[in-house]
Amino acid sequence: MRRLAIGSCSLVAAAVAVAVAVAVAVAAPRRAGAQEIRLNGPLKGCPAILIHESIPIDLEAAYWTSIGWSSSGRRDVAALAIGTEWSARMLTWPGFPSGSYGGSNGRAELRSGLWGSGGTRVYGGFVEGGAVLDLSALYHASWGTFTLRGGAGYGAFPVDRAPHATATFAYGVRSVLARYGRRSPCDPATPGKSLAEASIARLFLTVRRGIGLDAWETVVGIELSPTFFLYPLTWWRVAGGPPR
Repeated sequence: MRRLAIGSCSLVAAAVAVAVAVAVAVAAPRRAGAQEIRLNGPLKGCPAILIHESIPIDLEAAYWTSIGWSSSGRRDVAALAIGTEWSARMLTWPGFPSGSYGGSNGRAELRSGLWGSGGTRVYGGFVEGGAVLDLSALYHASWGTFTLRGGAGYGAFPVDRAPHATATFAYGVRSVLARYGRRSPCDPATPGKSLAEASIARLFLTVRRGIGLDAWETVVGIELSPTFFLYPLTWWRVAGGPPR
């Protein structure tokens, strides 16, 4: 009887060992499969980061006020003016004057459009308008924004009133808050916008030459959009970049 009991225990122990081995063998692939789904399958999710992107703008509108010093060879006086410009995107390319941000954030941009302005000096006022070219960047113009305006108008010179031709070169900062976006890597790129407001802060040099009148004028000063100093005002925005 004692030998029979020992043999029975041995058989039970062997059966339990076989059952445990089978259970481990079956459970191992299931665990591996669950880990694979968690790491590489649809339950993985998106990285916890945000992508900073530049959003293309079809048409940008800006307005400014300006103060400068006018010299005409006869009188040197202060000059005040207001103006506006509307520009559309023409070309983009990687490089100057954009910073090295990579991808679309590292692309420069050339815009063209129309502008108009009116102003005054102590001897009389003027109105003028024409075409404008803006050289800037989609994300951050690290080297600044360059603007060239040309056109014609009518106004006062110290000697008389007459039509005139005008040309302006300006350099400074162009801030378009609608250009900047943030998104998850799993989200699609933000679509472009049709219209946005631009705020400017730039130095300018303007030359006017009378048509049919021996008169000229040179003005040096600053053009500034009042909205440039509205919220959010940060050093990054003052430098022409996104308002971080």
